[in-house]
Amino acid sequence: LEAWTPGMKAELESQYSKDCLIPISVEEVKKWQNEEKMKVKILPSKLVATKKKKPKAPVKLKARLVACGNKDEEDTSKDTYAGGADVTAVRCALRTAALKDWEVRTKDVSTAFLNAPYTIEGEILVLIPPRVFVKAGLIKENEVWKVHKAIYGLKEASLLWAKERDNKLKDLEIKVPKSSRKEGGREDHEKDDVDADARFSLQKFQTDVNTWHILDKKGEVEGILLTYVDDIMVAASEKSQKQQ
Repeated sequence: LEAWTPGMKAELESQYSKDCLIPISVEEVKKWQNEEKMKVKILPSKLVATKKKKPKAPVKLKARLVACGNKDEEDTSKDTYAGGADVTAVRCALRTAALKDWEVRTKDVSTAFLNAPYTIEGEILVLIPPRVFVKAGLIKENEVWKVHKAIYGLKEASLLWAKERDNKLKDLEIKVPKSSRKEGGREDHEKDDVDADARFSLQKFQTDVNTWHILDKKGEVEGILLTYVDDIMVAASEKSQKQQ
């Protein structure tokens, strides 16, 4: 247990610092249940412990805290589905990139679900910590956690993340700062007017809600962005990629 304690502590501190979990007492939970103003859902959680080894590097003991969403048997008809870019959309984006000589890049959003607020109307979610955290002296005996973010393991986690991601992309505007170049010992701002006004926004496809056009300020298409859960693919001109 001593060997795993540093990794467990790091995971717990990460959850606290991101405001994913809020430590509370069992007495607080009982008070909420008696008030009956909000539905209080209580789920167990578990620790997933893995050993990660890279070539010529020491073994890293990785600890991740997850909710036991499989124990949530309430309202099994509730929508929890979060789709991804259709394979046809991916093929079309790659074909377009080839025709326009665009670059294609991918990005995985680190701990994506933990960026999404846990917002289920009229409900408070409480997690029961794994006993091993108590044995390691990292939490108190009567401590539980109130969930504020879409922690891994929840049935609704992927859907909550998809909604948060799409809301951010919908309102996203990328502004390119004006660069300064010196010619003849002075800054030449006239030649930088294009850079000063360079901006990009995203517009969702009507045929695929997980595919977005990358538009310049004139509304002309400069690239395509596709999402699949926490993976993002961008096909765009080299200039657009550098600016973004």
